[in-house]
Amino acid sequence: MAALRGENWGRVDVTNSSVVLQSLMDQRAILALPSAAIASASATKTELALTLNSGAPGVTQGGVTLTAVKFAVPKTCVGYEQTEDAARDMLKAVQEHVLPKRAGEGGAGTGGGVGAGDIGAIVGELLDFAVSQPSGLHNITIGTKGLRFTDPKKGSTFTVSSTNVSQMYLAEIPGKEAKYIAIVFKDPVRVGAAAFSMVVLAISDNKVLTTEAPWKASMSAADITKHFGDQSKIQETMAGPVTDVVALILKDVTKAKLLGASTKEYTGRETSASVVRASHKSVDGYLYILNAGLLFLHRPGTLILFDSIGRVEVDEASAGQTFTLQVILSKGTGGPRGAAEKIAFSGIDRKEQAGLMVYLKTRLGEKRVNVLNALAGDDDSDEEDDDEAESSEYSEGDESDGTEEDDENDDDDSESPRKKHRKEKPSKAEKKEKKDKKDKKDKKDKKDKKDKKDKKDKKDKKEKKDKKDKKDKKDKKDKKERVKGDAPSS
Repeated sequence: MAALRGENWGRVDVTNSSVVLQSLMDQRAILALPSAAIASASATKTELALTLNSGAPGVTQGGVTLTAVKFAVPKTCVGYEQTEDAARDMLKAVQEHVLPKRAGEGGAGTGGGVGAGDIGAIVGELLDFAVSQPSGLHNITIGTKGLRFTDPKKGSTFTVSSTNVSQMYLAEIPGKEAKYIAIVFKDPVRVGAAAFSMVVLAISDNKVLTTEAPWKASMSAADITKHFGDQSKIQETMAGPVTDVVALILKDVTKAKLLGASTKEYTGRETSASVVRASHKSVDGYLYILNAGLLFLHRPGTLILFDSIGRVEVDEASAGQTFTLQVILSKGTGGPRGAAEKIAFSGIDRKEQAGLMVYLKTRLGEKRVNVLNALAGDDDSDEEDDDEAESSEYSEGDESDGTEEDDENDDDDSESPRKKHRKEKPSKAEKKEKKDKKDKKDKKDKKDKKDKKDKKDKKDKKEKKDKKDKKDKKDKKDKKERVKGDAPSS
C-alpha cells in the first residue's frame, strides 16, 4: 500500500487489481489496496466499508496491521450522477471486479495467495437463501476453498474459508417443517462490526429441487472431479430436498463432518426430541442436547462442548414454572480478568429439569452438576468462592465417593466451620418442608394483613359517611331555623 501524507479526500477507483483513493488535485494515489488485501465489503448510503485480510502482503507495516478501511461518501460525489447511490455503486464495483478476481475467476491469479476472502474457483450459487445468523436473505457463492455470503439488501459481504470450519450440525426445528444447518467456525468471522462463531442456515422441508428445475453447478463434471475427487457428491445438476442438496455440497466444500444435533440418551418432555425451549441473551430459541455438548440456535448461535465446561448450576429455589441453567466454563476460556465465563440459558420448562440434570451428570459427573437451594448463596468474594469451588462446591451427594477420605481424617480436629456447616445441612425434604411452612405462614400473614386493612377501610368509610350525614342534618336544621327567623311577624 502507498500513502500520501496530508490528504484524505479524493475519488475511489475500483479496478480488477485494486481499490484506489486518488487525489482530485494531481490524480496521485492517496491509498491503494490490492485485491488480495480485501476480504469483504459492505455499504450504506453514506459509507463504503472494506474489511481487510490480515494475512495479505502490505497490510502490516511497521508492526501495525490495518484491519478495515471506511470511505465516507459526501452528499455531492464526483463521478456519480445519482449521489445517493454512489456508495452502493462502489460496492457493486468491488463485488464485480475485486472479490471475483480474488476467488480465481477470469483466469487471473489471486494476487497474493489464499487469504480470508479467497474462496477459490466458483462451483455455483444458492440465490435468495434464508440465513438466520447473521439474519437476512443471502446469495451464497460456493467456491472450491470456501463460501461467500452476500446480502443484497444490506450490501454486506463476508467469506468463510473451508479451513476455518470445525464442524456442522443439522437440527430439526421443533413444531416446524424446517431445519437449521449450523456451520461452526474455528475462529470468529467478522461481519461489519459484529463477530460470529457460526453461520446458521434455515431451510424449509417443503423446498424441493426438481429434475425440471435442479440446482446447476458452474463447473463441468471434469472440473468438479479435479477439485473434489472421484467420491464427490457434487454433480453438475442436483435434485431433491434443498436440505439434502445443500448438506452434500457443504460437506464436500468444507471437508467437515455434518452431525445430527441430538443424542439418544436424552429426550425433552415437551418436544419428544433431544431439545428444549430456552432463551439466551433475552432471545428465544432452542437448546439442543448433544453427545458432546450443548448447542443453542438460532441467535446468537452458541456451541458449548462438555470438555470446556467447569460446572453447571441450577437454582432449585427459584420460583415459577421455568428454571435457568447456568454453564460455567473452565477458567481461561474468555471470562473477564481471566475468570471463568458464565453462559445462562433461561426460561426452560421446569418439567425438563430432572431428566436434563440426570443426563448432564452422566456426561460431566456428579461433582460438576450443582443444584443450588434456598439456603445456598454466601456473598463471599468471588476470589474466595473460586478458590474453594474445586474442594467444597459439590459436597452434596458425594458421601459415597468420599468415605475413604473421611475415614482418614476422623482424628483431624482442625476441620473448618464451613465444612462442619455443610455436614450439618438439612436434607432436601426438610428444606422443602421448612420452605412450604414458611410460604404457608407468609400467605396467612398476608391474608390477615389484607383483612385487617379491609376492615379498617370499611370502618373509616362508615365513619366518614356518618360524619357527612351528621353535617348534612345540621346544615338542614340551620337552614330551617334561618327561614323561620326571616319570616314577617303578624
